[in-house]
Amino acid sequence: MLLSGSAAGEPPYRSPLDVVFSPNGKELAVTDRTAGSLAFIDVNAGKIVDEIKLHRRPSGLLWSDLGEVFVAEYGAGTVARVDAAARRVRQRYRTGPQPMGLALAHRRRLLVATDVGLNCVHIIDLSRQDPDRKVPAGRASYSVAVTPDESTVVAGNLLPKGPASDLETGAAVTLLDLDSFETTQVRLPAGSTAARQLAVSNDGRWAFVAHTIGEVSLPTIQLHHAWVNRNVVSVIDLRTLALHTTLPLVRLGEGAGDPWGVAVAANGTTLWVTAAGVHQLATIDIGNVLSQTAGAVDDGRLESSPQGRIVGSVGDVAAATRQAAHIQEDSGPSSLWEKLRSDASYRILLQYDLSALTSMRTLERIDLPGRGHRGLAVSPDGQTLAATAYFSGEVVLIEAESRAVRTRISLPSSREPDLVRRGEMLFHDATLAHQHWLSCATCHVGGGRSDGRNWDLPNDGIGNPKNVKSLLLAHKTPPAMATGIRDDYLVAIEAGLRHLLFREPRPGEKEAIAAYVRSLAPEASPHLQDGVLSEIASQGAQVFHDRQVGCSKCHRPPWFTDGKSYNVGTRDRLDQRNRFDTPSLVELWRTGPYLHHGKAVTVRDVVTTFNSADKHGATSHLSEEQVDALVAYLLSL
Repeated sequence: MLLSGSAAGEPPYRSPLDVVFSPNGKELAVTDRTAGSLAFIDVNAGKIVDEIKLHRRPSGLLWSDLGEVFVAEYGAGTVARVDAAARRVRQRYRTGPQPMGLALAHRRRLLVATDVGLNCVHIIDLSRQDPDRKVPAGRASYSVAVTPDESTVVAGNLLPKGPASDLETGAAVTLLDLDSFETTQVRLPAGSTAARQLAVSNDGRWAFVAHTIGEVSLPTIQLHHAWVNRNVVSVIDLRTLALHTTLPLVRLGEGAGDPWGVAVAANGTTLWVTAAGVHQLATIDIGNVLSQTAGAVDDGRLESSPQGRIVGSVGDVAAATRQAAHIQEDSGPSSLWEKLRSDASYRILLQYDLSALTSMRTLERIDLPGRGHRGLAVSPDGQTLAATAYFSGEVVLIEAESRAVRTRISLPSSREPDLVRRGEMLFHDATLAHQHWLSCATCHVGGGRSDGRNWDLPNDGIGNPKNVKSLLLAHKTPPAMATGIRDDYLVAIEAGLRHLLFREPRPGEKEAIAAYVRSLAPEASPHLQDGVLSEIASQGAQVFHDRQVGCSKCHRPPWFTDGKSYNVGTRDRLDQRNRFDTPSLVELWRTGPYLHHGKAVTVRDVVTTFNSADKHGATSHLSEEQVDALVAYLLSL
């Protein structure tokens, strides 16, 4: 069934997200989030041959050797099992509400799905109809792969988990042993976030994950040379269960904003990464890079944790960084590579050396036609790459060896971008920023939400970092910023263009971005049960609205804020003010860590640890059961 125009209800825009080759390499499957569809493309003919409707926002997908395509139906809470030959859904598996990435352990008959909202990995046994097994992962579990020997699941987590006030907090990659179901959390460098797609080498030795690193210890007053944000790909050693190194995708003075898709050649010699914010493809001679650092492989160290084993010590990493930075003072690029061959402590320098890969001629960046390239796949024969251009609604085929664009395949649409769509494009476009290091979406990850980090913005002075706020309902909940320093979201958008992207707004840009922000709609909490409050959350609603507790006095429905500032006893030692804007509680389940200083990792921390004086609601007298109920309600909003 081909989708076109009014016959199928014209899709608003075409937004291809994920892409995969068929096992024989003759076809592509592509998910389209805004059209809610799965498209099949004939690779040789360079055209769409069929398209079927799916539920809600199709996202991650895989194509099995048995001729089945599995698709994560984000927002519907299901994974669709599609007969590729018949072009029809044969079966659906229930997951949490927000499944994203998919992988298959074929011999074990296990389907693996990440869940952004529940922060877990679902393990679905395809040979039985039993309920899936949920394994806690990191925060906002996003992409996933299974090692070739099917011993390990590698899951990337979009956001960091921990207090934003800790400068060493960063996103992690979860390694799940499929025999014992034990997990290991491999920390990415401090300040890491937006860990999107990942890939595993065919020999099962390495995992590669694209992400960003924020220099959160510095005020955002200078974008030059990655002083605020770096665009990287991290390499994880799956033999030692440790971070091996982190590689910059940049050229000196030119960022690669918002890296996204990852693919690796079957022979392990080449790694490709899409840079969605700058509409480019980065090519890395990863075989050469790994051979240069192979002598520096070490065993790492393991520490126990209630959430599973944690590799290494963040403090040790910070100490190594300081040591490496000291060494670098008299070490040029060539001497750095020489030292790397024998001394593991130098590997950490690669993420800071913006000319590390270009000096060795191991990095190439190619401009791609279209806008917003996200999904990336390599054909089984290794000769062709397929990249989805999310905002221009097309799939780009690239010759792997020559890097030449072979074909552009447009998904049919008769609509031109309206103001909201243009604003969405601008919001995600890193070419607007000075030197292309970041976009609005770099910090407002997940469609205008939060990246879980603190930033020291100059709007209310230097030296008082604050947690990134979600932009959801910003037009309904003035003023803007934690201290209310901006009158409303329009003022904040214009200031952000000038003082964060270092760009003088062009006519229509502010208005388009504002239209996009206004269009953001709340997503249903994954803590709801069949769309309604659970029994314990219903009890928590009574606590929330109890006048003696007083939560609803300031957090008034429907936006759960009164738009006023108060001294609620949360001033931190770095703050220059006592009073802070009352934040909206809508989508509280996804906006942690909490409070303006980001020290409250959980909602429970907000109402207990950071409210001992009962200054933001009288909660100290509540029983443990009442606190549990209140937290359950707040997470259900």
